[in-house]
Amino acid sequence: MHSSRVSVADERVVGWPCEFCPLTQACCVVSVPSASQILGSHNMTVRAFSLILQCLCTATFLLAPQARSLRSPPLPLAKRQSPTPVIIDTDIGSYIDDSYALAFALQSSELDIQLIVTATDDTLMRAKIAAKFLTVAGREAIPIGVGAPNSNLTNHTLWSWAKDFNLSDYKGEVLQNYEDTFDRMNSIINSSDQVVEIIGLAPFVNFPYLLEKWPNVVHNARVRTMAGSIFRGYDNSTTPTAEYNVRLCPSCFNLLLRANWAHKVWLAPLDTSGVMNLPPEDIQELVTASNGLSIGLTEHTLFWCTAGVIPCHLDVSTVALPDTVAVLLTLPVAPSLVEMHTMILLATEDGRTISDTMGAAALVALNWWENPAGLNKFTQYLTDVLVQGAPYTKD
Repeated sequence: MHSSRVSVADERVVGWPCEFCPLTQACCVVSVPSASQILGSHNMTVRAFSLILQCLCTATFLLAPQARSLRSPPLPLAKRQSPTPVIIDTDIGSYIDDSYALAFALQSSELDIQLIVTATDDTLMRAKIAAKFLTVAGREAIPIGVGAPNSNLTNHTLWSWAKDFNLSDYKGEVLQNYEDTFDRMNSIINSSDQVVEIIGLAPFVNFPYLLEKWPNVVHNARVRTMAGSIFRGYDNSTTPTAEYNVRLCPSCFNLLLRANWAHKVWLAPLDTSGVMNLPPEDIQELVTASNGLSIGLTEHTLFWCTAGVIPCHLDVSTVALPDTVAVLLTLPVAPSLVEMHTMILLATEDGRTISDTMGAAALVALNWWENPAGLNKFTQYLTDVLVQGAPYTKD
């Protein structure tokens, strides 16, 4: 992170919400003025200042030897008492990171996926891709909701993989009318005794429909999404760019942030998600795992490598998986891996994500802890979670 580029008006988030404390589940978010405001000097970077104050959990954490010994434990750190209800909004089919993110969520026992909603272009076709993937993985009990279409575009890579799959063959429920899908989202959110996490893996075209019809969902839902480019762009460029999920509908992104959410939107921009790559040795480990999820992921990866925009080979190629970081943000392991900062953000008409007082507040994953240590730990954690799937058996 280039701390000199952060506005002195930005708040720093020190600690994590109580349910994310990896040790005691008793820590709270503390927002403090920027380092330059307090110290009156730019000699100490914002990162160093954040590290000084980073975990204000409890006196137990600060004093007890056994608590201190847990600062750098093996992953995973901790799990919630009960699984968190989750809705996933995805444009599965365009690129394979949605497939990996979906598999990651499916394999995370901390999460209870109650609905998968498809977004952008031919959302019915995307539902077929999701349905076939879940069938291969043996997870047909999860309902699928067709989202609002914004075009009839069907020439995405994975659509040929699922074109012969009939939605009528899916054993789970499929909501083929997007109005029914948004009604179901509302029902899940407002009937839950926990905050429902909406994991956003797609451009935000579904949210205007949802928020217009069911504005009260903001009271019991929290959005965690892969979106934006703050200080870094694609390929870890030092030049920010118009990230795809924002660029496709900047007004949708602004509407999402400005909605009166009881819990702030969480973002994994390209600054952190854009450097999440699965190396070939981890892909090979997944290929040989022989569980339902690994079968589906291998098929998706092979399709991408042979028909995708960028040719690749499973034995030598690295696969970019930015969407998996959005799933990470919902998990208790996240505080040990990424730094979160409160920022006031606005999407410009051309899809750039800028700090602007006309924007709205969001929690932003700007850095990996002790980069690249946090990133490396997450890469291994993701591989471990995906590989440890249930054994694959054909009917």
